[in-house]
Amino acid sequence: MSYTQLTQDERYHIQYLSRHCTIAEIAKQLNRHKSTISREIRRHRTQGQQYSAEKAQKQSRSIKQRKRQPYKLDSQLIQHIDTLIRRKLSPEQVCAYLHKHHGITLHHSTIYRHLRQDKSNG
Repeated sequence: MSYTQLTQDERYHIQYLSRHCTIAEIAKQLNRHKSTISREIRRHRTQGQQYSAEKAQKQSRSIKQRKRQPYKLDSQLIQHIDTLIRRKLSPEQVCAYLHKHHGITLHHSTIYRHLRQDKSNG
């Protein structure tokens, strides 16, 4: 099976089936791996420990929307990145540092892209 995200319909099926079927049975009916179903149910339980398709779908939409908004490097952040690079940190280490100390989540490819652009500009 190739990777595909669960659909809204699949989530409602999981909600219905989880009341009276095992994870293995749900996985078989939806043609998904057991671990996919198990993880989905574990992540999206309500206070009463019931799986909520609505909660899962809202969270999925929210994550998709956040992923579409690339982080823009402002001049202050660029200066900070450049300082860390001059201190011989790799882009991966810079990302880890920024996340740990400033709560900024960047992908190392963003820093590599900045370095390439900076190099081409002189």
